[in-house]
Amino acid sequence: NSSWFENQVGTLSVTLASKGNEAAVGFSLQFDPTRLQYLSASKGIGAGSATLNINNAQAQAGKVGFVVGLSSGTFAAGSNEIVKVAFK
Repeated sequence: NSSWFENQVGTLSVTLASKGNEAAVGFSLQFDPTRLQYLSASKGIGAGSATLNINNAQAQAGKVGFVVGLSSGTFAAGSNEIVKVAFK
């Protein structure tokens, strides 16, 4: 859970609870576009050398898709911050 004041920029961390055998993960975030504006996204500290692909074509409608994938190996077992998303 995160909360921000009106017109304040805030960052939401997306965390993967990894078993240690995942090489990629895809997910979508859905939000109320009358209350939040998607600004940007970046890899989290737990993403390591992974590639982050973002589909923000529907951001104005309140939907953003993400794929985080490693070219080799797997995410470490445990809690890994894989994406940081900035909203206003």
